[in-house]
Amino acid sequence: MNQLPCEVVRDLLPSYVDGLTGDITNELVRQHLDSCPDCLARRTAMGASEAMAQTDAREIDFLKKNRRKNRRVILWSMLGTALLAIALVLIYTFLIGTKATPDILACRAAVEDETRLTLTGDITDSLHVVSGIRFRQEGGTVYATVRTAMPGLLRGDGINGAYTAPQKITQVVVNGRIVWEDGISISPLTARIFETRHNYIGDMPANMATAQVIGIADTLGTFTNSLETSARPYRWTLEFPVKDSVQTELWEARNANAMLKYGVILLATIDNLDEVAFRLSGDGFQQVVIVSSQRLAETLALDVKTAGKTAAGLQRLLDSERWQQTIDTSVFIIVNGD
Repeated sequence: MNQLPCEVVRDLLPSYVDGLTGDITNELVRQHLDSCPDCLARRTAMGASEAMAQTDAREIDFLKKNRRKNRRVILWSMLGTALLAIALVLIYTFLIGTKATPDILACRAAVEDETRLTLTGDITDSLHVVSGIRFRQEGGTVYATVRTAMPGLLRGDGINGAYTAPQKITQVVVNGRIVWEDGISISPLTARIFETRHNYIGDMPANMATAQVIGIADTLGTFTNSLETSARPYRWTLEFPVKDSVQTELWEARNANAMLKYGVILLATIDNLDEVAFRLSGDGFQQVVIVSSQRLAETLALDVKTAGKTAAGLQRLLDSERWQQTIDTSVFIIVNGD
């Protein structure tokens, strides 16, 4: 049988290595390789490349399988993390809950024998129920924290907690708001007013915070402000527009109680405020009604400054009837014109 030339064998080697040639061709190629070191070396190299390709293919297949496995592990881990997060949210939402805002709590505190506290009340928001109450004490102040959760797993039993103090209780604060002090209950409105208490009349944003809580604009109408702080007495003037003197008399008669009430509260809660003036002005007419801490002390023996220093004092001041039932014009300083 004739020997194949090297050129033909080299052309046939790729098909020979891949097993695509026939039996006769295979025999001729083998004979040539047995007698030709160069072609044999080329055949050996092609076999090594094939082996490497097979190895690479196995490695790639392994990597693909491993990547699929890792992907499944990651997906399951993500799913597990998501389920855990959902479980924690559900636990906090329906069991543990969060600290309630004081505005949705209607609390009543009772202290017996100066050390036994009972806290009762309700949640005014129907979307929440009480999930727990915790107490801690600093000095004479007991701080209660009421947590609320969404209804569902918990029943809405309201606020019901008890605490025995190691020392005398002088004040009870629930979720940051005073509810009891010095033997008396503090109403939510009084507590909110007391929270706006500040020292300096020159702080107009703080002034307006107090005015908003007590609702001056809701009762008397919109107003503008001016301050007199260059010398005592320090005065805050609230100016209301009117058309004429007749309207002014009607406005003053209708709002006399309100002016006195608001003046007393502002004097009690703004430490260095001496006078609150209600200026009624319009077409060539002006009248100023002044509520003065000094005049209140002289005419009603009402010490608003001392009363405003504590929540209990402010509550007693607001509960007092002697300055709210009958208004004597002598409690006001009335100035006509400039």
